[in-house]
Amino acid sequence: MDVTQRCQWRWLHQGIGLAMRVASSRDARAWYVINPLRTSGEATRGVPRDLRMARAPIYHVRRLQGQYLNLLEILQLADADVRCVEEFFACGDDHLSDRLEQRGLSIATFYPLSTAAPARNGQGAVGGLRPASL
Repeated sequence: MDVTQRCQWRWLHQGIGLAMRVASSRDARAWYVINPLRTSGEATRGVPRDLRMARAPIYHVRRLQGQYLNLLEILQLADADVRCVEEFFACGDDHLSDRLEQRGLSIATFYPLSTAAPARNGQGAVGGLRPASL
């Protein structure tokens, strides 16, 4: 595992979601979003029972698509404006890696969702992107 992958795994283990833009049709933008789930509570309601019983972290992965929208807009809009093209759960790091590799993806190419959230200055105006911290 290289240094980049260690950063991504560390972020996931700290509960930080990851995202990556992927190719899509000309009139839309698509993103893969990985969210680590807490093993208790409402977050695991849609997770298959055998995954909930495991002691490994559970990840919710979705491929979202919206017309000419950036990731922040896609995450904030209603379901009618954004399509979930694909969705799956993974149990543990190895299972997530395998599922991503089946789609030609690598965890090393994802970045924290927090970098997609705009920073606001003192007057509430949107500034640049917040840097991700380790």
